[in-house]
Amino acid sequence: MNLQTLLDKDAIGGGVHQLFVGTDDRDWTAVRAALAPRLHVDMTSVAGGEPSEIEGTELAAMWETGLRPIQAVHHQTGNLRIAVEGDVAAAACYG
Repeated sequence: MNLQTLLDKDAIGGGVHQLFVGTDDRDWTAVRAALAPRLHVDMTSVAGGEPSEIEGTELAAMWETGLRPIQAVHHQTGNLRIAVEGDVAAAACYG
């Protein structure tokens, strides 16, 4: 693994953490900044249904609406897996 790949993986990991901390802080600007314009989202363990492709801004709006009635939220992440191949990357974790 070369240095650039390690730097890329670190930046992606920082984005994942920004996403969860922003969600917990209800900083929707930070959440939108952490999301790609278009996402593959699988929240079937929470809400059922099927994985889908949606806009990042749509996901942030759904979370903002869904979390509004909840007094406090704290996400803990683990098992962060990041794969980088050239200009393409994928990240997954438990959160």
